[in-house]
Amino acid sequence: MSEWEHIEKYKEQIIAGEAIVSIWVIDDIKQLAEQMGKTLTHDQQIEALGDVEHGFDASEGISWDSLEYAIDQITEDV
Repeated sequence: MSEWEHIEKYKEQIIAGEAIVSIWVIDDIKQLAEQMGKTLTHDQQIEALGDVEHGFDASEGISWDSLEYAIDQITEDV
């Protein structure tokens, strides 16, 4: 099942308040990077978001710290 199909499957429950979702977007990465004094290209922002998704641990969730770590990892590679 694709990610979109997974969302569609639970759409009605989300709308009814019977399920919760947390959405992180590229603007979150961009804003945090700016606060950290770092500039990322659009591709690097997408990479950071993908790194957070792939490193996701359900017992810890995704947090601003997760995003900050991803940004740090990408900017260290430069």
